[in-house]
Amino acid sequence: MYGANPATDILRDLYQSLVPRQLRKALGESLTPQWLAEACLARLSSTPGARLSGRVLDPTCGTGTFLVPLLRERLRRLRTDRAGAITAEEVQSVLNSVVGIDVNPVAVTAARVNMVLALGELTSYGTLSLPIWRA
Repeated sequence: MYGANPATDILRDLYQSLVPRQLRKALGESLTPQWLAEACLARLSSTPGARLSGRVLDPTCGTGTFLVPLLRERLRRLRTDRAGAITAEEVQSVLNSVVGIDVNPVAVTAARVNMVLALGELTSYGTLSLPIWRA
């Protein structure tokens, strides 16, 4: 399911070209291969409701390899579960359920951009806060 959308983390390659391998190594960064992220997310799917509800924190989120697919799926669920208009509060609630932290400001920016791209037209619903922090 997650592999069906190759644009899940579209800034990954750009990030790798902008941040030299030596710097990533010095920061202790190790980018998770897409196949491994998909396998972990599939494993999470085996726990009833875990993938679609609850708060997820990725303390080393990088460009959002784990968080963006979860966000996309939760937004897709929000769109299908709502008969009426979606509110900014509902979108923010979904955003607040997918939280990331990273030490590298470039990675944090890339993860935020990936989240905005995942939001698509929902960005026009009002002021939203992206729960991706540098720490």
